[in-house]
Amino acid sequence: MPEGDIGTAVAQVEGVVERLRGKKALGE
Repeated sequence: MPEGDIGTAVAQVEGVVERLRGKKALGE
């Protein structure tokens, strides 16, 4: 897997984590 693809995958995972944290902060 090229490093560029790894960077994209990491960015996507971080985005999901941020969304989950946001939902928890809202108490959903």
